Amino acid sequence: MRILQNQNLELVSARLFLRPLRESDVDLVLELFTDPEMMEYAGGPVKSERIRTEMAASVQRGADGSIGVWCICKAQTKEPIGTIALLPLPVEAEDTEWELVCTGEMPEGDIEIGYFLRKDEWGQGYVSEAVSRVLEFAFSVACLEEIVAVIDPRNTASRKVLERTGFLSEGDRRAYRETCPGFRIAKSDWLLDRS
Repeated sequence: MRILQNQNLELVSARLFLRPLRESDVDLVLELFTDPEMMEYAGGPVKSERIRTEMAASVQRGADGSIGVWCICKAQTKEPIGTIALLPLPVEAEDTEWELVCTGEMPEGDIEIGYFLRKDEWGQGYVSEAVSRVLEFAFSVACLEEIVAVIDPRNTASRKVLERTGFLSEGDRRAYRETCPGFRIAKSDWLLDRS
């Protein structure tokens, strides 16, 4: 694992600016994670008290910045519109195991990509763009070798994002204490797709 000392973790793409999530982003996180429609395929809405309690944990970064949560912002206005994360995939836990996100080390096990976007921004390709940019960071800067994702089987929009950005189906797998469709992208495949 290459150390990312002094690495600027702000990522830019054509239309987006991604920066590490801050505790001051709590209003965006509340908007996203307390909404029943937004959370339909992600375990249901989260209570606002829990979000406020866990906000400090959700802004920490692990592996010297390689993993953590970014805030997705529009590049021109810096308006926050969602989140995207590289975090340890919970297998027999119901949610992210924040204690595994430690400053100087990469946790054992799979690293998962996950994303949430405000409903008024759906359908504009922002998630695919953010996923592509985070993959570039993960494989070019952070030197991860592969990234996984899991979805609710009913979430066809998320499946399309993963397929569009190069993830391959690996069939059912265990995650979040249940069996769900799993996806994986290896650095070697990502490099081949770019050449």
